[in-house]
Amino acid sequence: MMKNTCKEYGEKASFQKAKALKGMYTILLCDDDLVFLDDLHSHVSSIFAQGEDRVKVYSFTGMEDISSTILHQCDIAILDIDFAGKRYNGIDIAKRLRGARSDAVIIFLTNYLEYAPEGYEVNAFRYLLKSDMSKKIELYLDQALEHFNSKRETISFQIDGAIIETPISSILYIESQLHKVKLFVQLPNSRKVGAYALSGSIGKMEEDLADKGFLRVHKSYLVNMAHIHRYTCHQVDLDNGMSLKSSAARYAEQKAQYLLWKGEIING
Repeated sequence: MMKNTCKEYGEKASFQKAKALKGMYTILLCDDDLVFLDDLHSHVSSIFAQGEDRVKVYSFTGMEDISSTILHQCDIAILDIDFAGKRYNGIDIAKRLRGARSDAVIIFLTNYLEYAPEGYEVNAFRYLLKSDMSKKIELYLDQALEHFNSKRETISFQIDGAIIETPISSILYIESQLHKVKLFVQLPNSRKVGAYALSGSIGKMEEDLADKGFLRVHKSYLVNMAHIHRYTCHQVDLDNGMSLKSSAARYAEQKAQYLLWKGEIING
């Protein structure tokens, strides 16, 4: 059911994970409600004060105050969607950010989830209801950091004696083919998809990538949840236009796991 064509690379072997970089992060907060913004800043700062990671937190009440330098430094952005009396909204700020940092993780703040579909334009990571901010901000920041670090984490392949590395975030899905697996990846700076074939089992790959945001939607497919656009009991649509079969028998359990990963449910 794939809609895109793939170029397959020769026989591959040897799969291993490399450690992601951690340490210092830049977080951008933007909300036109100064009282709420101060409260958000306090929550974010206190969360990181308890851990080993260090952060720079920048707070703004309007888009016009955010410099290009800050946008280029931004790793995680928490943006209000609705700016009262302004000619722009949070989606516009996110578009500016995407122009500077394609890998930044975007969390939208909102009073109404009706804005959620617009987030596909800028690849929003989460939506956080303002009424739930104090309860969920720590969880969402933990997930955002994990997601951000996964984009810098790589897996390596040995190809004819040479070591090739590719970011885990570029993997769209993994397919089981007899006694081999095939990794389908988004090629850098391109809309093309490449395929890497290597010996092994999809069960072992599922185990190795268990904490990296991959979901077994079908006995033959292990999908990177960061690339899921739409998930139904019969089909998974990816954000690049490709479609895969999903298992109806596994759907309820796997959909719950997907929603948990997205932060839409916390239990079950």
